[in-house]
Amino acid sequence: LKDWAWGGIEWITFQFSMITITEIINAGLILTAIICIFLTRRQIIHSYEDQ
Repeated sequence: LKDWAWGGIEWITFQFSMITITEIINAGLILTAIICIFLTRRQIIHSYEDQ
């Protein structure tokens, strides 16, 4: 049972480390995309207001 529990902990930590790396990358890309869209939308609105 002890070995099984340790194996489970190892598997969970491995899964977590794998997930965190990919999730951080995905979150970063999504965040960058959102920021880019937000900035471009703001620029479009400002340029439209100037005209």
